[in-house]
Amino acid sequence: MTVKEYMKPANGSPAAGVPVVRECSHPLEALALWSGAGVCVADDAGRVSGRLEADDMLCAVADAFGADKADSLVEVVCGADVYSASRLAMAVEDADAPLLGIWCRRSAGNRVEALLRIGSPDPSAACRSIRRYGYQAMPLGGKADADLLTAQRNVDALRMILEI
Repeated sequence: MTVKEYMKPANGSPAAGVPVVRECSHPLEALALWSGAGVCVADDAGRVSGRLEADDMLCAVADAFGADKADSLVEVVCGADVYSASRLAMAVEDADAPLLGIWCRRSAGNRVEALLRIGSPDPSAACRSIRRYGYQAMPLGGKADADLLTAQRNVDALRMILEI
């Protein structure tokens, strides 16, 4: 895993004071140098070959602390004035799932986008709980229809019993 996998192509020379990392650097090295203006990426000859911005760093950090197959991902979008990490954690824990990680960034229109890593292969219960807390939640990874499949199996079993 290197910053080269996440960078955007360079668009001109770097601004003064923007930190520079090499293409072969680990994303966490770039995170340690992070500034609000981003991080420039240089090739082996020292020429700027790309740039890491907030969304690139978010993806790199999420991959660095990547989810296990038994985990799932949920995207939450809300206004910056109502965002609360503790309320999101309570909502996830109300669904009997541990919150393993949370990555946030501001988006256009004073909104916050949060990516939650949940210790459950099925994010649907956590999404319902998060929605009850007033947030928009969308499952991104995991087996989102696991409870629906279980319900379908139960209905099929009940039909079979009733037909006997």
